[in-house]
Amino acid sequence: MEYLPINCEISPDGGILDKYNSVYGWVPSSYNIRCDDATQTKKNDEITEMREKWDSPEDFISFRIFNDNFEVNSKTGLFRAILNKRQPILKSKTQPLDWLNDIVFRQNDFPYGGLTCNHWVLWYRTASCPPCRSIINDDLKKKLMEFKGLNDPSTLQEYVSFIWYENPKRNSLSQHFHVQVFWIDH
Repeated sequence: MEYLPINCEISPDGGILDKYNSVYGWVPSSYNIRCDDATQTKKNDEITEMREKWDSPEDFISFRIFNDNFEVNSKTGLFRAILNKRQPILKSKTQPLDWLNDIVFRQNDFPYGGLTCNHWVLWYRTASCPPCRSIINDDLKKKLMEFKGLNDPSTLQEYVSFIWYENPKRNSLSQHFHVQVFWIDH
């Protein structure tokens, strides 16, 4: 059997996902990397509402994901986000964001259908300079540790297994960088 590493980024290619799924049954396969019909309808309804009520997708995501305040734009009559703090700047692709709370780890509002694992999203407030892969992995481990109430990073793999990837069909609704995360408790 081929060794397939976990607790890291993997390719979202259907063939790769199928290999992982055959070894780790909780990893999504090429057959369950889309929302079911009911979830897709909910997603479409939210997109329609967002387009009708918000100045931009970025404003909506800033409010919904990063809990920024909002106001009505007097010129458009639509909602716009009021950033709770200045925008973080990545000094380079190998240095993390200035504030950990500009990274949000939360359940996916529109999870893929038929999964046997948790489907969450790791969101970054920035889009202009996505973090390097090792930073994303480290940030994800920190967020999982926070969520599980763990203090010792060396114990994380005793409690959780995960994989993540950047969606190859990254939608243009938001310029906020984010990755899909799939994880299980042990």
